[in-house]
Parts: sequence; structure tokens; C-alpha cells
Amino acid sequence: MKKILFVGLAFMSLLSCKKQELTPNSSSSGQTTKPHTNNQEKSGNLVWGLGADHRVYRWNPAGNNWAEPNAAARMYDISVSQDYSGAVWALGYDGRVYRWNATSNSWDEPNSTARLTQISACSATEAWGVYQVGAARNVYKTFNGGATWSLMPMNGLPNSSGNTGLMSVSATDGNSAIGIGRDLKAYKFNYSTNQWSLIVAGDTKIFRCLSGGIATVCWSIASSPSVNDVVYKLNYEPWISGGTYSWTVPNSAGLMRLLSTSVDGVVWALGYDNRVYRWNAGTNSWDEPNPAARLDDIASGNQ
Repeated sequence: MKKILFVGLAFMSLLSCKKQELTPNSSSSGQTTKPHTNNQEKSGNLVWGLGADHRVYRWNPAGNNWAEPNAAARMYDISVSQDYSGAVWALGYDGRVYRWNATSNSWDEPNSTARLTQISACSATEAWGVYQVGAARNVYKTFNGGATWSLMPMNGLPNSSGNTGLMSVSATDGNSAIGIGRDLKAYKFNYSTNQWSLIVAGDTKIFRCLSGGIATVCWSIASSPSVNDVVYKLNYEPWISGGTYSWTVPNSAGLMRLLSTSVDGVVWALGYDNRVYRWNAGTNSWDEPNPAARLDDIASGNQ
């Protein structure tokens, strides 16, 4: 295993950690009150993000700011595990695959030849990914910490000029995954049949972002030419039988461009101008924990 050491630990806020009172306003993504400490932060929620310059940050709930664990690191995609191990996976330049080493404050490269376009972490040993080569967007999974990557079945996914695959994949549990197909619709993978199918049968909605997994309520963002768009929430976990699946709109004023949820249902999102929000289930609205923070990517998981 190759280890990339990016210098020592640095700790800083992202811009500032000034507190600010917010009031409901449809033009400000459904913001509500000042940041709060509740079960979301007591649950062990672990959140990492990437700045526009690819710098890597970790949310510090105690200081209400963003820590930079390794000031020299630059990543292009990031994902936090869902098994309470605190594992973090990321993609560096040219799609190289790294895993965070908390002991040495550095990024390990389990396989220096592995390349991915997008990654979704399940645990320290399991992660899913998409790799685009030309028009192909193949789906892969590692079962051994990134040492090797296995091509996963893509049966049931839409075909475009002989190519199937996914635009993106999301997995909160190693036993299954969800993803956005080439037709921008939401699909789920069933290990028992090695088959992909629409999460909502006959669904015509298309999405730019999808997050969730086998036992996690899925969240998504509609796809349109708009900078930000409507956020949807699935009314059941994708594998609960006996229910009729449908997408609901928890807050019509909260328009976002990217989101990420954990198995505990802690949802973080990025809105206009890369502002950072966290879903407040108690008020059905979006809080802005640090109004000065700006991120280009965000990942919600557990530790």
C-alpha cells in the first residue's frame, strides 16, 4: 500500500465561525434559526468537504467551523463511510483513489493503478465507484480496502449507443447501492438478482444528485438547467416491501445543487454560491451552521 504524506495537522475555520440569526425566507433556501446542537451532532455524524480549490475540510461541531486536517491535501471527490468506523475515501488528481489514515494524518493509496470518476464509501474495506472511459460509465466495487476493484453487474440500466453504467452511485450499506442512470433516473441494485431497477416504478423524474442506500431514506435533487433545484425525499427506504414509493418535497423553498445523507438521516447540502446547509427535521427546514462557509463538495457519514 502506497502512503501519501501531505504534511502535518492544520486546524482552521473556513472563512469564519461568526454566529448569525436566520429567519425563514424562501429566497434563502428555507433557512431557519441559528445553528443548534441536537441529536444530529450527538449521533456521531462525520462530515467532510472540499473547497473550490480542492482543499480538504472536516466539520468541527464543537467550534462550529471547518477543520483542515492536512493543509497540503487536494482532492476532487470525497465520501465518508456509514459503518461508524470514521473511514473516509477520496479521489485525487487523475482519479487516483485514496483512503484517510487518521493515525498519520495522511492519505493512503491502496492501489496506485486504480482510477475512478466518482466514489461512495460504505466502510473502511468496502466502497462503490464509477469510472468513465469514453462513453462508458462502468460501476465498480472494492471488498478489500481498495486493493482491487470488481466490475459490478449493470443489468437493467438504460443503454445508450451500446453503453450502460451510471452517472453516479451512492451506497450507505455494502449489500446494495442506488444510482443515477444514463437517462438521469434513479435506480437501485438488488444483490439477490444482480439487477438494477427504477426505485419508483414508472418514474419519469430526472435527477442531478442522489444519496442514500438499502436501509436509508433516499434524498435527491431534480435535474434542470437551474443552478439549484427542488430537493426530494423518498417516503420509504428503497427495500421496504408493501409500500408505494413516491418522492415528496420536504421544503419547497429549499433549492440545492448537491446533498449527502448518512444512515442516521443527517443530510447536508450545498446551495447557491456553495453555501453549506444541514437539514433540520424538527422544523422541516435548512439551517446554515456557518454562514461564512463555502464548499464545492460535501459528504455526510458516521464515526
